[in-house]
Amino acid sequence: MSASIKKSKRRRYIRYAIDLNALLIIDQTDTLECRILDFCSGGFYLVFDKTHPQILLHKNIKIHFSIQLEF
Repeated sequence: MSASIKKSKRRRYIRYAIDLNALLIIDQTDTLECRILDFCSGGFYLVFDKTHPQILLHKNIKIHFSIQLEF
């Protein structure tokens, strides 16, 4: 593998594979069910199980999710 390919595969942040239910909240009124499949301190990978209308980028968007801690 060449040095340029190895360099491109390096990531700035460690990614953690998860499967977490979440809600995408648009302008505090519309919600879309989604899942977080991967996250790191730089962001996360969000997927939708259903087809949804196009989301405009100028909208106020929030992600709501919760986790259950085990002790």
